[in-house]
Amino acid sequence: MRYFNELALGDIIESGEYLVTREDIISMAKQWDPQPFHIDEELAKKGMFGDVIACTAHIFCILSKLSTDLPEESKLALVSGLGIDKGKLLVPVKPNDTLKIIIEIIELRRSESKPNWGITVAQHKLYNQHGQKVFSIDTSALIDLSKPVSS
Repeated sequence: MRYFNELALGDIIESGEYLVTREDIISMAKQWDPQPFHIDEELAKKGMFGDVIACTAHIFCILSKLSTDLPEESKLALVSGLGIDKGKLLVPVKPNDTLKIIIEIIELRRSESKPNWGITVAQHKLYNQHGQKVFSIDTSALIDLSKPVSS
């Protein structure tokens, strides 16, 4: 676990990989974003993307899952998320894409109202197996300042 006092501007955290399946794309979209280019394979083949593509909510969920599944030594001592900003869809996510995130700490400041917490802003960049950045988003979060002292 990494605490606020252990972080520096420019720190980089990399995730493992996540395989996006056709079934997951269609299932997620049927429930949350049933646009034809997400759920209708025949129609999608004729469309501008040439196949079904993952919806934005699905892409964000994958990013969240990859962040949650980081090795313990890479995870931040998260208290709470504060917000998201600058979300950009850059390249469609298709079946059989393998995704990973690279997280960079771009801002650090102590909380003025909560002395035991710091505030981070991190840029999350999601890449596919071809090295293409498919999605990016900045997140702000409250992070525990330091490791609790054992008694």
